[in-house]
Formats: sequence, structure tokens, C-alpha cells
Amino acid sequence: MALPLLALVVAIAACRAPEPPRAAEVAGHPVAVEAPRRDAAAPAAAALPREFSVVERPWAGGEIGGVADGVILATPNYRIHTSLRDRSLRQTLPRFLETAFDHYRTAILDLPLPREPMRTYVFGARSEWNRHTERVLPPSESAAMLRLRRGAYTANAEVVLHDLGRTDTLFLAAHEGWHQYSQSVFRQPLPIWLEEGIATYMEGHRIDRLTDEVQFLPWRNLERYGELRARARRGELIPLAELIERSPQSFLENGGQQLLTYYAQLWVLTHFLVEGEGGKYLPRLRRLLDDAVEGRIAARLAAEAGLSDRSRRGVASRLGRAVFSVYLSGDFEAFEQEYLAFQARLLERGVGTLIWRGQSPFELEG
Repeated sequence: MALPLLALVVAIAACRAPEPPRAAEVAGHPVAVEAPRRDAAAPAAAALPREFSVVERPWAGGEIGGVADGVILATPNYRIHTSLRDRSLRQTLPRFLETAFDHYRTAILDLPLPREPMRTYVFGARSEWNRHTERVLPPSESAAMLRLRRGAYTANAEVVLHDLGRTDTLFLAAHEGWHQYSQSVFRQPLPIWLEEGIATYMEGHRIDRLTDEVQFLPWRNLERYGELRARARRGELIPLAELIERSPQSFLENGGQQLLTYYAQLWVLTHFLVEGEGGKYLPRLRRLLDDAVEGRIAARLAAEAGLSDRSRRGVASRLGRAVFSVYLSGDFEAFEQEYLAFQARLLERGVGTLIWRGQSPFELEG
């Protein structure tokens, strides 16, 4: 199970202004013949159909403490358990999650399908979320979760969140969905800094107000970008070594503000790995993801000479430079200078407009 704290803290950062309520284009919920379940042995290359069916069936209220009007929305890759009162948001969820799923599998590397549809819980009320959390998490972990004002987490490849308004709920669903996908597919986990960085990379999206169609755009993330600019102006950005070597929990001082900076800079770092220095690091990132899927990370690290006892402990904790050095760069200082130059470019005048459009500030460079 992933550390719940790592998954929920993004809720603090989801603070966009709410969109005005919008009537659903089609009354009620779409009901169609259920898509056939995939054989567990089916090839991973199977693609998400352009159109898919959504089957709705009642969700027994007793399972979630007497929730009324609960439904399960079955799609090719999800079983969405929801008690949302907002019918427009309820109707948007299946398309949003399936589009996000396709994005997870293709944005950086062609990745495999999970062996079975993934389970996501979206509660209409915080009290329902509280009851479910107390039921599924150990007491010490559930107690920590319940103390937070806004929360979402992923545990055992299940996403659990509640209605925070349309914009924030979908923002969190995109982030948590990556954790859910990686827990379902990767045989060995990524380093924490990269796991969280990719989750932030998967957040950016745009929804057409007329058609409700979703387009995922990794650069279109005004929350992370705004935090980056604010901290840079105050000289409060976190050194690269700390991003890699410290846990997210260690940034929880000062009301969690530094934690938001941590996530914003991991968003930048992941973009750097994808397109920085003309794409130099992208093949290395892809190799790391492929090895995580196949369970080869530990073996590759064991085969590398010169790993100290401290580095081996870092691998076990998913922190430290061991994975970074073997997969991405053995010259940390040179990498850091390239990363800082990339980050500095994002802070230049006019870049905010490109971020709002979802365009890369680097697509015309190099």
C-alpha cells in the first residue's frame, strides 16, 4: 500500500477557482450493454476504444454505511463506486477517468494494461468518505487522514476521494489515478520523487464546456506553475538534492506550504526528464519505467558496482540518489545545472500564457 500521506497531500494544492455549475447535456446516466471483461492474458497493446459503454447498477448502501443513491459505473478499465449528488460530475467521471487512463499509458512510454478493471470511490459527502476510510485503513493511518480538511488517497490500487467541487475533484482524480495505475501495473515501485512527479505531470487537462470532452495537457497546470513562481520570487525553492533525498512528510512544516513547493518542483523535474536538453533524458526515463513494470530495478542496481550501504538503504526507502545515478545521470552536478536552467526558463516573462494554453515553453527551442 502506498503511504496515504503521499497521495492525499495533493488535495491541499487543488485550489483553483470553482467553475460555475453546468447542466448535463444528457439527462440521467448513460446505460448500455456492458463491455466484455478483458482476459487477464490479453496482450497489453489493446487500445481504449474511441467510444465505450458505461453500465450503471445500484451500489448497496449497507456497504458504505447507509449511503443513499449510490451507484457503480462500470467502464472498460474502471469500476467507479460513487454517491455523488452532482449528477453532471457523476456523468463526467467515466469519460474523464478513461481518458486519463489512456494518458497514463501513452504520455511517456507505451505501458501495459492492468490485469483487471480498477476500483475508484468518489463519495458525495465527507462523512461517507470518513466512514470508508475508517473501514479500509489501519487505525493509525485513518486517524491521520481524518484530521485533514481536504483529502484523497490511493491504497492497494484503489482511489478514495470525495466531492470537493467539480474542478478540484477531477484534478485530484487525475493525480491519484496515476498512483492507482502504477500500483496496478508496476512490479517494483518508482522512487517516491519520481512517482509523485509523474502524478503531477498527469494532472494538467482541459475540458470543453460544450461537449465535456477531455484533453490532457501536462503543461496546463496553473496550480503547480503558480506555486513555482511564488516560491521563486521569495527565494524559497528547494535544492534538487533535497527533492530526491527527502520524504514528502519532511516538508510538512509551516502548514504544509513547503510541501506544495515540493510538488511544484517535482512537476518541473518530470517535464525536464521528458523534454529537457532536447530530450536527452527521455530514453533513460523510459528505461526506468520499463524496468519498474518488469521488476528489474533491484537487479539492475545490484549489478552496478560501487553502491554503498547508504545507497542500498536509499533504494529500499525509495529515496536517495542510487536509482537516479544508475538510470538518469552519474554526474549529479551537471544534471543539476541543466535542470536549474530549465526551471529558470519557466520563470521568464510570458511563459504563464503558454502554461495556460497547455503549450511547452521549449517546443520551439533547441
